Amino acid sequence: MRVFAITGPIGSSIKKFSQQFADKIAEKIEVTIIDESNFLVLTNDDDQKDDEVTKLIPVEYNKNRPIDYARLKEAISSQPGIVIVSGNYLFADESLRALFDVKVFVSAEGDTCLANYLKTIKPTATTVEPLLGFLRRILKSKMINKLTL
Repeated sequence: MRVFAITGPIGSSIKKFSQQFADKIAEKIEVTIIDESNFLVLTNDDDQKDDEVTKLIPVEYNKNRPIDYARLKEAISSQPGIVIVSGNYLFADESLRALFDVKVFVSAEGDTCLANYLKTIKPTATTVEPLLGFLRRILKSKMINKLTL
């Protein structure tokens, strides 16, 4: 088994790249694509407070990426052949990073990522304020971090 990690910023088209890569190599060997977003920890804020939720998660909890890394690692190790794992936060967990034989970072310009992200939003599912909050919190902080490094 060989495990490829394909990651990049939100809006960098990593899922599309993963699928194209899988299509190319699937002619010769069995390929499985695992999407990190299938391992999100779902919570209902009305039922549980964040403090209660964090006790249930066996890794350091970050509200911006509540991923069930234990389940993701299980899914990876149970697959034969080539495994392609795609997601934005794959490198955030050290024990998960150790599973990857090949690590690929898909780079994209910030405005391209933003445009791609905005295309995925359903107008009925969001309002301007949450979108602006997301942009300030996630994308802008990432850009500031890059500038200060």
